[in-house]
Amino acid sequence: MNTNPLHVEGYKDDGDCGQRLATAEREFRRSGGGRSQNEKLASIFLARPNEWIEMTELGNQIGAWAVHSRVSFLRRKHGMTIECDVERSDESSKRLARYRYIPAQRQFAEQSAKSLPPGSAD
Repeated sequence: MNTNPLHVEGYKDDGDCGQRLATAEREFRRSGGGRSQNEKLASIFLARPNEWIEMTELGNQIGAWAVHSRVSFLRRKHGMTIECDVERSDESSKRLARYRYIPAQRQFAEQSAKSLPPGSAD
């Protein structure tokens, strides 16, 4: 009797397990099923720039509820400017969060406009 808690009865390691798993992973990703939550979230933001998107919608689309962690990753690792707006619902004590992606060109234009002296943009 095997006391290893990871042992699967009837499984025999033929020494090629890692290769089979790597091949299966590549096939899964090639079929479109292997996109990470971060990749899915980035593609949503890139497809809908400057649009506020509710956190619940994002969570449903990427299959995760840790949207804030995924947004943080995109900000840190990919330099994406993603704003967050949180408002309290009048009917309850729930807070509703939404996010929007600001493309670099718009962000640069807004920063430039803020740095101009008043009246110089006319």
